[in-house]
Amino acid sequence: MVHAYQQFQNSQARSRELRSYVEKVATAIARQVANDLMAPYDLAQIEYSLLKFCMEQGECTATQIAEVLPVDASYISRLVNGLVERNLLRRQRPRGNRRIVILSLTEEAKDLTSRVMESERIFDAMLTDGVSEEEKEVFVSVVTRILANCAAQDESRLS
Repeated sequence: MVHAYQQFQNSQARSRELRSYVEKVATAIARQVANDLMAPYDLAQIEYSLLKFCMEQGECTATQIAEVLPVDASYISRLVNGLVERNLLRRQRPRGNRRIVILSLTEEAKDLTSRVMESERIFDAMLTDGVSEEEKEVFVSVVTRILANCAAQDESRLS
């Protein structure tokens, strides 16, 4: 009985330690992304995510952006307005349907997004320098399970 309780306590301590490490990794990466990747280009991470999505799609609508970015429609509208004002996004209305607004990158935004994507590629390589493919697979597996547990917790809270 004492042995089982000891194992339980060790497991709880290990879980707290794991959560602490996950928080540290997330914080360190977020800080470096903001300071080293986004700041030199005067972009917020969410702005870059929007530009990158539009670049990958060629053209998109605010509704499509809302499906992939974790923010509400009014925030997307403000982001789009700001990027249009900075000459990074262009709005166009199709002739057949004036209610739809098609968004596309300006040439300046295409160049900027390409440069950030290259910086991102270099940053990602730096993050995993010295980490084997097997270690990467284990990490992805563990993080995937943690995220699934978080999603399940969210679901149970909503029901």
